[in-house]
Amino acid sequence: MNTHLYIEKFFLKNGMETDTEHYPFNIPVIRNFRKLEFHKPVTFIIGENGTGKSTLLEAFAVAYGFNPEGGSRNFNFSTLQNRLGGNGVYMFDEPEAALSPMRLLALLVRMDELVKANSQFIISTHSPIVMMYPDADIYEIEDGKLQLAKLENTRHFVITKYCIQNRDKILAELGVTTN
Repeated sequence: MNTHLYIEKFFLKNGMETDTEHYPFNIPVIRNFRKLEFHKPVTFIIGENGTGKSTLLEAFAVAYGFNPEGGSRNFNFSTLQNRLGGNGVYMFDEPEAALSPMRLLALLVRMDELVKANSQFIISTHSPIVMMYPDADIYEIEDGKLQLAKLENTRHFVITKYCIQNRDKILAELGVTTN
């Protein structure tokens, strides 16, 4: 596997505004962020809603020169035909939002093709299916800090697995009636 990385690290420059009362520094993970080094072609940033994973990904995108609303550096509607062509860096914010489980598996296959074609991914996600990509780094936001985690130890994986294995028990505990 090619291990060339387009982005090796992001860091907060000395002297950056750190007014903890205003956005984005009022978000704990942003307030506590200093540096993140990338070691693998695929990096996931995960956490609960509101923890700052999308804000962090947006900051990475802006620092690298991407449009924070999405698209490529030189986004142009006439260039939409083959958006994922390899030899590039891709930042996705919760790609699972519009994809079925089967399409998530197809995403993994396409990611693998692109990694083998010298690409790098930085993805914020809630999906254990997406996080299954082999040999990826997973950074989970816990207590306002990014912590390296194994897939099987992430809250998203543990809760998803528990729900699948204990559906009736969970529904009963939640007061949702079953037939």
